[in-house]
Amino acid sequence: MTSSTAPLSRIIAPLAALLISMAAAALPPSRSFDALAIKADRFFDQKEWASASAMYELMLEQRPDSAALYGRAVTAEGMRGDSVAQIMLLRRALAAKVPIDSLFASVEQASFALGQANLLEQFLKMSARAEPWLARKIDASLLDYYAFRRDGASMIHYAGKLLAGVPDNEHFGILLAEGLLIEGRDNEARQAFGRVLDSHPASLTPLLYLGEMAAERGDTTEAIAFLTRARAIAPSPRLDATLSRLAPPGTFPDKK
Repeated sequence: MTSSTAPLSRIIAPLAALLISMAAAALPPSRSFDALAIKADRFFDQKEWASASAMYELMLEQRPDSAALYGRAVTAEGMRGDSVAQIMLLRRALAAKVPIDSLFASVEQASFALGQANLLEQFLKMSARAEPWLARKIDASLLDYYAFRRDGASMIHYAGKLLAGVPDNEHFGILLAEGLLIEGRDNEARQAFGRVLDSHPASLTPLLYLGEMAAERGDTTEAIAFLTRARAIAPSPRLDATLSRLAPPGTFPDKK
């Protein structure tokens, strides 16, 4: 006798949804949804992914524009390894005018809570292949994901792609520089931070990085110049202490 758990799970999930929907139909709409939510959360927490997916399907019928529900449904399907269902959920969310940023944030929350951050990466890349018109938005989400993972090489790759379209973007420029720094390419990182400052003179992050990097190189004059600019934007005891340590006696800059 031969069998396969994958086909069996595809039978169980719709059957579970049918049985629960029959029971829920007898309840008022609000109680019906609440009952489904309790069951869905229990199945999700117990990692019963087929049953959880069935519950989210029923809940989405009542609230088709809920980004939070799509996020958990996409994550449950990811745990089942059903990429087709994930793309169907993506397209369903788009048709319901769910903001794509909200959808991705919800998938991030659900997958990270499980300790399965890779599910977000897989879903983003899959979504880019399925819906090429979303590629730039997805590249920005992947850049933030790799920044969270401190994956310098991927940060450089995606920041470079995005900066090709908007070379003065502060966020992308900073993440490019941070990626270069993670990869040990300090000179290129300094240049990248400098380019951000050329376009955004009051950008705090590059000022702090460049000040600290100059201090590490022993270039006290440059370190003081950058950190003094940073202190004028966002005073802090830490900056005061650093400048007091770096500046010669009697030359500590006045507070702005």
